[in-house]
Amino acid sequence: MDRVQGYAESALDGVRTHYQVFPGDGSPVVLVHGSALSGASWRGLGYVRGLQRAGHRVVIYDVRGHGRSDGPTDPAVYDDAHFVSDFEAVADAAGLTRTHVMGYSFGARLALQLAVLRSPRLIGFVE
Repeated sequence: MDRVQGYAESALDGVRTHYQVFPGDGSPVVLVHGSALSGASWRGLGYVRGLQRAGHRVVIYDVRGHGRSDGPTDPAVYDDAHFVSDFEAVADAAGLTRTHVMGYSFGARLALQLAVLRSPRLIGFVE
C-alpha cells in the first residue's frame, strides 16, 4: 500500500494541515519538521524510508504556514495552543491514539511541548 494523504482541520480555527501517512505494522511515529522546511524534508533525507524498514507507520505533516498547509496571516495563531491543535487534528485524521513524535528544530520544541502537557497521545519523543 502506498502513502495516504489528506488535510486535517484544527479544532481551534479550522486551519487545514496537509499530512501523509506511510504504512507499517509497528508503532506509529509522527515526524515534525523545523522552521522554513516541510514534511517532504523527512522523505528527502531518508527518515521515512528508514523508519518504514524498521516496521513503523510514519506520519509527516506540513506545520501551519509551511508546505501545502494553510498559512494564516494573523501572527496570533502561531502559538503553542494552535500548533498542538494541528498535531491533534493530524493524529485524529491518521487514526492515531498514541504515537512517538520525532522533531527537528521547531518540531523538537513541539514534541517537548506535547510532553510537558502530558499529552495522552504521546508514547515518547526524540528531539
